[in-house]
Amino acid sequence: MGLWFGRKSAPADVRPFVPQWLRSEATEVGFARSYSEQFDEVYRRNPVGQRAVRLVSGMLGSLAIEAIEGDARAAELVRADGLLESMTANLLLHGNAYVQLIADGNDRPAELCLLRPERVSVISDERGWPVAYLYRAGAQVELLSGRADRRAIVVRVEKR
Repeated sequence: MGLWFGRKSAPADVRPFVPQWLRSEATEVGFARSYSEQFDEVYRRNPVGQRAVRLVSGMLGSLAIEAIEGDARAAELVRADGLLESMTANLLLHGNAYVQLIADGNDRPAELCLLRPERVSVISDERGWPVAYLYRAGAQVELLSGRADRRAIVVRVEKR
């Protein structure tokens, strides 16, 4: 009688193949690793993860943006410097994307600055609604308003 599929078992000392970029020097105890270690494993040391994020964010970054009457400046700001691509990458990698709108002296949009999501903390009111954001860069902490009556507001994009 011939050999049937699955009749022979693999030797007991065979280990599963794990690519070099997924190997970790740290001892892994379950899934309770830090955020930066998980980010390193999934994105920084993983060429497949990097390529996937670049494909999706590049595709969304190349979308055409049309300005509605009188909003040509806002459309220019969104098109400039690959803002949509960077926002998409942050959204894919961190789950949130934050953009700071900086107004000029006449309260018109002057600049859009992408904020790093891991440095942003949300301050909420007693009902749980966000009222402001804290942005930490090293030892500096900046309070950013989430309301339109300030010179700088923050727009939060969230994955659903």
